[in-house]
Parts: sequence; C-alpha cells; structure tokens
Amino acid sequence: MSTLPTEIRSALAHHLSKATADAREGDAEAAADHVESVESVTREGVPSGQLRDRLLHGCAEVDDLVETDPETATEYLRSMERLLEKSESP
Repeated sequence: MSTLPTEIRSALAHHLSKATADAREGDAEAAADHVESVESVTREGVPSGQLRDRLLHGCAEVDDLVETDPETATEYLRSMERLLEKSESP
C-alpha cells in the first residue's frame, strides 16, 4: 500500500473525525459537508487502489444514510477512520 502524503492523510482524518461527530450528534447537513470533502480529497489525492475504493464506497453509503439512519452512518465513518489509521501501518 502506498504512503499517503501527510497533508492528504491529515485532511482525510480531520474531515472523517468531524463527519463522525456530526453524524453521531444528528447534524446530517454538517456531516454531509465533511463527507463531501472526504470524497473530494480522496478523488484528488488518494492513488487508485483498495484504500481509495473503500473510502469512496463509504462516502456513497454515508450520503445515503446520514439523514435516515445516522447510527449506521456513524459506524461507516468510524470504519473509514480505522481504515485510514490501518493504512499507516506497513
């Protein structure tokens, strides 16, 4: 797995953390804004591969769920955070 540039990893971690907190608190609009940022950063800065595919899949799922099922959306976001953390390991 290729190493992400620090600024890409930091941006993803920031927006995923904010989206998770917003979804957990029931602020669907704010969560959706952060998920949109995650999607944009992923498309522009994450190379093709499993990490990119899984992050984009998670963004699509959260988009569909954040208003109607915030608990499930929160779990998707937590999973995406763990995925990003795991990608740091060799």
